[in-house]
Amino acid sequence: MIQDSYFFSDLFEANVCNEKFLSFLEEYSNQIQKQVYAIYRALPTKNTYNYKKACVLLIPHKKIIFANFDSTNKEGFDDYKADFIEDLGYLSEKFGYKDKLNRPRTWKSLFADLEVTNEQEFDFEQFNEDSPELQRKIEILSSLIIGSINDPNKVTLDVPDTLIKKIKNKIILYDGNQSSFIYQDVNPNKVIRIQG
Repeated sequence: MIQDSYFFSDLFEANVCNEKFLSFLEEYSNQIQKQVYAIYRALPTKNTYNYKKACVLLIPHKKIIFANFDSTNKEGFDDYKADFIEDLGYLSEKFGYKDKLNRPRTWKSLFADLEVTNEQEFDFEQFNEDSPELQRKIEILSSLIIGSINDPNKVTLDVPDTLIKKIKNKIILYDGNQSSFIYQDVNPNKVIRIQG
């Protein structure tokens, strides 16, 4: 388990591991000082996938990135993506976001693919999403993926234009420590303090 206040990964538990890539992501999250997630499955689900060489990256102001660690198995990677998006569609409907986000087939522009090799340098700038409206949808989908479910009646797709609207319409995401506390086994001898 790799965790930091800016980085969360469940890839070791899912046996999806590329240590060089995870180290890069952890450094990257600390460098940009923003939350970065490397997720194998949507955390509120218990579903597993046959393909074990992929993950989903959640990085602020970027598309949702499907990372593939085995470029020789395109069919397995495509199945993983389809299953993951199907699960995300289920979460969207279950938590009341379907009316706001529409059906999963309309989300194609919100996702991107990344082939990960040990030799490459990683540049996430190519995945920037500049449209505030699409960024908003990505934020909502990201919150569903990590299980940080916001009240759909308080979250709109409108881009807030005043400070008060920004505060009222803020999508709250768990940080790495909160995610690990909720979704990973904690050492029973470790003292955990929760402040409200």
